[in-house]
Amino acid sequence: MAACGGSCGLSAIEGHNSGGVDTGRAMCAADTTCEPGRMDNSLPVGAARIGQLYDDVEDTPHITAQLRRDSAGVHLELSLLADVTDYHADWFRTRQLPSFLTFRDTSGPVALTGLRLEGRNRSFASGLARGTIRVDHAVIGADVANYSSLDGLRSEIAGMALWSGLSSVTKDRAHTEEGRLRSFVITAESQDAVAVSDDDSVLFTPYFSVNLDDANGRTVIQEQILVETRARPAAPWDEHLRTHRALQDLLSLAYWHPCALRVTAAQRLDDPHRTMDGQDRGPRWLEAIVTRAGRAMLDHDLELPAHAHPLFAFSDIGPRGVSQWLQEYQTLGRPMWPLAALLFSGGTPVQADLLQVATALEALGHSIAGGTRHFIDYLLAAVGAVDPAVVGAICGSDARDWARKFNAAYKGVKHADNAATDPQVAWDMLTSGRLLIQSWLGIHLGADPGQLAQRVATAT
Repeated sequence: MAACGGSCGLSAIEGHNSGGVDTGRAMCAADTTCEPGRMDNSLPVGAARIGQLYDDVEDTPHITAQLRRDSAGVHLELSLLADVTDYHADWFRTRQLPSFLTFRDTSGPVALTGLRLEGRNRSFASGLARGTIRVDHAVIGADVANYSSLDGLRSEIAGMALWSGLSSVTKDRAHTEEGRLRSFVITAESQDAVAVSDDDSVLFTPYFSVNLDDANGRTVIQEQILVETRARPAAPWDEHLRTHRALQDLLSLAYWHPCALRVTAAQRLDDPHRTMDGQDRGPRWLEAIVTRAGRAMLDHDLELPAHAHPLFAFSDIGPRGVSQWLQEYQTLGRPMWPLAALLFSGGTPVQADLLQVATALEALGHSIAGGTRHFIDYLLAAVGAVDPAVVGAICGSDARDWARKFNAAYKGVKHADNAATDPQVAWDMLTSGRLLIQSWLGIHLGADPGQLAQRVATAT
């Protein structure tokens, strides 16, 4: 293993297998070649960099700009002459921006796409103006200017390691006859990516990195299961992100907990890894920052509580179940999206949560029974579509009685002329309602009803 030859001071190794190609190697920063004397090319929250802005048009005048990142995302700030109409001032006057830009400074290039005007402030005293552009997608270290479309995109979703059951790390302990720990061996080895779509365009990619801190006697192994989407030919960001968000929703519904999503890397095949001698060393993944990805804001916590366990997991539904979810995501959206949105809302009263669950149950019942019916009929249709053992664990021995109670609780929240629903009753009803939908989804995607019935019994 060789440490980075530049000034970043990192000594790290990463490993992952993608499409059977082992990419484990000594690493610096985000899969980029580090040049001696070159500053670390990164953009953490709170950072601000001053550099030149390019739009890939030969005769366009260059302009100095500030690229900064805060908790809300990535922003470009341009200093303009207030009363002068020039090329860059026209962006703000006409509200028309290039589809992509490149920012460059002494640390290296950053490709910028998904550009939107944030505003323009003018100072009459100084005769200057400041124009601000919001950047939805930033790719660190890109040598190709146009990253408006991608060949690949990777993200991390909270809870994916446990949910997928995949791992690159094995642990082996040995003890003495007295029971004392004699050795603890950790082996990190690249594993093959697992395809979860019919056309192999969506993969779960095990990934590990090892950071060595010899001075302080510290070795840190970090393991992730990355979601990877591929497109041939290259596809727009939104097309990739739809799949990542669909999987975020699936995990959130399985855990009944908000599973944050963070995009980690982007790939273009025409921007390969090149060593300092100019040789093409194959495809590379570059660090990507995405402001709008999934249901959580930028830098949302990616750790789940220790007690979080999914009602159904990848081992229950397999690649076929995941593929089915991706194919039916738009169709299932009406009953499932309100529940996923509820998990990320936070701080809403239990009565409002009950309304959201009731809306989802009604949509599920309608998708099963069709026609125009009473709310309670849709409840019974949803109940009838779930295995009786699971229904019994959720609703008790009399499903019709449960449906009447749910209907009464729902009306007590929705209609002012009904008796107000007690908060504890609202909680009990929304819990049973969401478990019913979770169970339907798990069974629909291939989970064993008997296993779900056992898990539901402990969840309630």
